[in-house]
Amino acid sequence: MKKQKIIIGRATTCDIVLGDMTVSRIHAELELLENKKLLLTDCHSSQGTFLIRNGIGEKVKQQIVSEHDQLQFGSIKISVRELLKETGLHGQNKVTVKPKEKVQNHQVAGQVNQDKIKKECLTDNKEEKESFSTLFFSLDGRIPRSTFWLKYMLPYLVIYIVLAVIDIATGSFDYSIGYGTYSAIFTLLAIIPTLAIGVKRCHDRNKPGWFLLMSFIPLLNLWMLVELWFLKGTSKNRYGPDPLL
Repeated sequence: MKKQKIIIGRATTCDIVLGDMTVSRIHAELELLENKKLLLTDCHSSQGTFLIRNGIGEKVKQQIVSEHDQLQFGSIKISVRELLKETGLHGQNKVTVKPKEKVQNHQVAGQVNQDKIKKECLTDNKEEKESFSTLFFSLDGRIPRSTFWLKYMLPYLVIYIVLAVIDIATGSFDYSIGYGTYSAIFTLLAIIPTLAIGVKRCHDRNKPGWFLLMSFIPLLNLWMLVELWFLKGTSKNRYGPDPLL
C-alpha cells in the first residue's frame, strides 16, 4: 500500500527535505484522500505555504491542490508533480480540481478530520518551538552565519540601542563604559545566550568553545571576530553536520 501522506520541511525526518533556512522544520503536509484528491495543509510554518496556480500565488492554510499546481515553501518553489514523482504518493491516479476549489470547514472531500491534522501539525512543530531554548541555552551543535546575524546579533543590537537611548534620556548612561542602568541589566541577562551562540559558532568553524577565550587577547581577538562573524562553517566537522545542508 502506498503512503497516503508526506511531510515536507527542513528536518531530516521529513519525507521531502528542503535544506533552506526559510523552510520550517515541519512546514507542510500533502495527503492523498480516499477520493484521490490531494490535500495540502500548512503546519503553522513561520514563512507560510503558497499555492501558485496560473501564475498567481496565494497563501493557504489548507486546500485541495492539483498535480499541475506549483507550491512554495519559504523561498523554495516546487511543483506538485515533482513531489508525487519523488515520493510515489499518488501512483498513476490523476488529480483535477476546479480553479477555486478549497477545503470547507465542515465538509471536506474524503471526510478529512481537520482536528486530527491540526493536532499532528502542532505535535510535529513542538521541536520548532523548542529550538529557541536550544539555540540560546545549549552549548551543543553548530549554527551558520545567517542564524548568528539574524537571530542573535541584529536583535541584540536593536535592543541594546533602544535601552541605551532610554538610559541617556534618564541620565544613567555612562559614556566611559558604554552602559547605563537598563542596557547593563540587559547585557548581564544576555550573558548565557551570548555564550551559547558563541560556542555554536566556534563549533561551526570546527573549533572548541574555548576559542572564545581569544577575545581577551589583544589583536588575536580581531581574528576571532573575523572567524565567528564572517567565515563560513566547515563542511567536514567533528561537531555535527553542516546546518546549511
